[in-house]
Amino acid sequence: ETARTEAQRELSAIEPKLSELRERRVAIEDRLARADIRAPLSGTVNELAVHTIGGVITPAEKLVTLVPADAALKIEAKLSPTDIDQVFVGQPAKLRFSAFNQRTTPELHGRIAYVSAATSSDPSTGQVYYLADVIVPSDELEKLGDSKLLPGMPVEVFVSTEERTAMSFLSKPLADQFNRAFREQ
Repeated sequence: ETARTEAQRELSAIEPKLSELRERRVAIEDRLARADIRAPLSGTVNELAVHTIGGVITPAEKLVTLVPADAALKIEAKLSPTDIDQVFVGQPAKLRFSAFNQRTTPELHGRIAYVSAATSSDPSTGQVYYLADVIVPSDELEKLGDSKLLPGMPVEVFVSTEERTAMSFLSKPLADQFNRAFREQ
């Protein structure tokens, strides 16, 4: 009987500690689950926004920019606001990859797939531009051969807007200046 009483006394002393340890375990498991950050898709890290080891991040803070592993090539071009009236979806574009040897790498042909309706601005330079997406057919990409395209790689996009003669190319700036000179204020 005394052994049973002694065991109950020990049990009643241990139960609150056990309850406290269970609560601590739940809290620790929650912290551990929050420490593990997983992407919703597989891909390559293109941009890393947080570089501090052990740092604290806020909810909804952008941590990384991922390029999906199976994503189709999409090229973003910045269009001058003065040219926006001459660029439209479906328009052909020529692409030159400046990271590759220009003598051995061919120009690729693509099409404008999207033109933004409003301007954006670069926070570092203040430059205002319209955003356009250019798609390149897979048969054009095959022309690159062993050259591997990587996210963030610079590309020059040439969009033919209007045909001009050599004379109009030289005279247009002068005519524009002349027209501006005689405006009323």
